Amino acid sequence: MMPFPIRACLFAGILLAACETQAPSRPVGSGCQYRDIPGTCRFESITPSGPSTYGEGFRTLFSFLPDSDEETSKTGVRIIIGDGKDPTKRYLVENRIEVGSETRCVRRVRLRGPCSPEVFEFPDSKNVY
Repeated sequence: MMPFPIRACLFAGILLAACETQAPSRPVGSGCQYRDIPGTCRFESITPSGPSTYGEGFRTLFSFLPDSDEETSKTGVRIIIGDGKDPTKRYLVENRIEVGSETRCVRRVRLRGPCSPEVFEFPDSKNVY
């Protein structure tokens, strides 16, 4: 099975999130163009969410804190891994994710194209399930 990129997306008012091990070398989606906003993501809550195809899942929410004061922060963003599942214990441990921890991330805001309006990427994350 080919690993899916992990990223955060906003669809019709529903916020889904995830991480990606590396920033993509091409736009996400066909003909999409994004504006990157670097910042820090702080993990706010981790709660058990039940079993999934990857194992026991944990609903994990984070806040985005932009490097620039001119950009807006974002709270309540949910991490989704693989094909839309909550992260597993292994994923959380391997990526040192716990309540209160922080990591560098990039908020990508769509400028044009038929793709996700917003994507969060975590360049240092390991893509493990």
